[in-house]
Amino acid sequence: MVIIVKDGTKEERIRDLIQWIESQNLRTHVSTGDYSTIIGVIGDTSKLDEDLISGLDIVEGVKRVSEPFKSANRKFHPQDSIIEVGEEKLKVGHGNFAMIAGPCSVESEEQIISVARLQAPHLPLRLPGPEGRRHRAAAGGQAGDRPAHRHRDHERQPPAPV
Repeated sequence: MVIIVKDGTKEERIRDLIQWIESQNLRTHVSTGDYSTIIGVIGDTSKLDEDLISGLDIVEGVKRVSEPFKSANRKFHPQDSIIEVGEEKLKVGHGNFAMIAGPCSVESEEQIISVARLQAPHLPLRLPGPEGRRHRAAAGGQAGDRPAHRHRDHERQPPAPV
């Protein structure tokens, strides 16, 4: 990955970005020219969010120079993956067939209510807002009372602009 830093960016801000990249177990190579600085990122850059980096106010552009998804890409991992699933350790992959199915979206209110009633003891999540209250009431209040939260991985966030 190559990160092009905007002209006129303070050295401290560039150092902060480099430090954050290196904290992700990646190496950097910095090339400073007359009008711009380029940071070459060396290693498995698939763990870096290209959109997140390009959204930084000090970044002019981001270019990937290698294939994404190296863990799943046959160029980097030519062997078949075999994954064991469940208590029975059923194998998926390398000729072991598995079918995984389910609704792709909520097809009706009745469907979501029946799922909520079945899953309430196992996954007590609360849907926010008036819609959530309406669905909980229709499910007999069984949709749980623990709020659902989005997971945030603070260690993988770049430094905030100063």
